[in-house]
Amino acid sequence: MMASATQVGTVALVLLCGTVVAGETAGADLVCSEITSVTSYASVDGYRAFSFGDVTCNFGDTPIVYNASTSEHPVFASTLYRIMDGRIEQIGVGFAGHTFFPLQGNSCGIGCVTADLGSLGAGCSDTIGSALSGSQGDLAPRSEIDPYSADLPYPFTTFGVSGNPIYKRVKTPADSLAESSAIYFVERQYISAAETTDAARNNNASYRRLEVNQSNGGVNLAGPTMQQRAAIYAWADHGLGVNTPDPSVMISEIQIPSDGVLHLGSKVTDLGNGTYRYDYAVHNQNSALGVGSIRIPVQGSTPTSLGFNGIEYLDAPDNEISSTAWTTSFESGFMTWETEDFESNINANAIRWGTMYNFSLVSDRGPITAEVELEMFQTGGAESVIGLAVTPGEVECAADLTGDGNLNFLDVSAFLSLFGAMDPAVDFEFDGQFNFLDVSAFLSLFAAGCP
Repeated sequence: MMASATQVGTVALVLLCGTVVAGETAGADLVCSEITSVTSYASVDGYRAFSFGDVTCNFGDTPIVYNASTSEHPVFASTLYRIMDGRIEQIGVGFAGHTFFPLQGNSCGIGCVTADLGSLGAGCSDTIGSALSGSQGDLAPRSEIDPYSADLPYPFTTFGVSGNPIYKRVKTPADSLAESSAIYFVERQYISAAETTDAARNNNASYRRLEVNQSNGGVNLAGPTMQQRAAIYAWADHGLGVNTPDPSVMISEIQIPSDGVLHLGSKVTDLGNGTYRYDYAVHNQNSALGVGSIRIPVQGSTPTSLGFNGIEYLDAPDNEISSTAWTTSFESGFMTWETEDFESNINANAIRWGTMYNFSLVSDRGPITAEVELEMFQTGGAESVIGLAVTPGEVECAADLTGDGNLNFLDVSAFLSLFGAMDPAVDFEFDGQFNFLDVSAFLSLFAAGCP
């Protein structure tokens, strides 16, 4: 039995970053301002590897200490994604990099208040090149890092250890880069113990588009860096092609109490034969608890063509994490995917920080907006959280909100009540918002009448 929901996420389809000046944010606030460079490495056993350079900025009013000889310094990680066939998937993962002496520049143009040597002052920027960020001796296992508290061991277990060209670097199967129709992205994320608020912790991921050289498998940076915007938002930003947004993609941002943030993405595709494909993406940005289950309502339908996509950790000790596909079950109108629980296997294939897993199904029911439950993998915090998503459930006469087979003033009254409560049942535009478009859609359905 799944635990009850404890938190309702806020749906966000557009993220706007306001102008920031030095000292505007209370405390430390480290942000990946720009992804600046990429180094491609020789392929090994069918895998390609890359490392990326960036510019980071402290948008806060407190210096951030970079002590290279202790655990008191930020770490960063890069991940690779692609959009293909209407879906976004993670295709690459690597170890986390450790930072050291910051340069304290003013590359972000917000006014650098220089701090003591070895600290990044308020408004100041730091720069790291792609070759340096790929230095294998400074790359640490993700599994040893708490992404919310930023607690980490130093020196870490693989400190100073190097290997073949792809070892510990962000890597992906070479054939995953061979799809000319796909759009590719890199995400850069920072974790810092100096940040003490959720607002500061949750804006540390930025993404940028990549172009793949199909002749040699190398990649180049393209387009601007989407600052403070996790790569799952690329699904909405580029879902219908480069720089062509897909308005049918819904993304729900979920803040876990006393833990990090998750993103739940969803999209429905009309297959044209009376059936619909529902795609879901669950991104764990910085939750230490992780995600071990997703429970999707599928009202009045039996799902078919079930899909699952996770990631594989290749380098020790992270490769102790299982890559076993999640099991599925269908019961009482809910479709559930889940991995082993934490008590049974601490190395189960949970959605851990900086990763995104995919789930899909086909249904003969059209879309509605409903609550999807995500159950935490580890104990010690929230048991489960809720995000809004597009799910199967459309009835033959959507305007018949009373369910009595007639359209009259009772349905209008029911609409007004549900609309005031922001109930997903009257989100007729399936965008997670409640506005005049939903009113207009209801009136159109009402005027059309029931079959």
